[in-house]
Amino acid sequence: MNKADKIDNIKNIKPFRIADVIVYSVLVVLIVALLLAFCLPRQDSSLRGVQVTLKGEVVAEYYFEGDSLVTASTVDSRREGDKYYLTVNSQSGGYNVVVIDLTKHTAWVQEADCSSSAECTRMKAITKAGDSIICVPHALVVQGVGEEDVKEPISG
Repeated sequence: MNKADKIDNIKNIKPFRIADVIVYSVLVVLIVALLLAFCLPRQDSSLRGVQVTLKGEVVAEYYFEGDSLVTASTVDSRREGDKYYLTVNSQSGGYNVVVIDLTKHTAWVQEADCSSSAECTRMKAITKAGDSIICVPHALVVQGVGEEDVKEPISG
């Protein structure tokens, strides 16, 4: 094959074949889909209630729908206007004050004696299902409960 034939062969080669175009198209669609899945805001589940656990044991539950509060003996609760104040007493002698706002459907830790900085009191309020506030020294977790978190009773 002489030099002119090689040049003609190179000129006749198509840069993209049909299979190449299909592969590149599939890759572009996949990249766009992944970009949309990770960048678009998600539909968060609305806050249906608040659950307070102490060392893994549920000590208080409140549901906004029925205005029902259930607490354990380690929790002192009082209602003032449109807010519940739950004083959760830990076994180590410490305490946390959890506030549940009934009109705004939010909850937060207002006060804690676990350390001089009490980081849990600086965390933003729970506004949607899945949000949580954690006090590590007292092993306290305040968590938002949504529709999918409610377990229906099973009868057999």
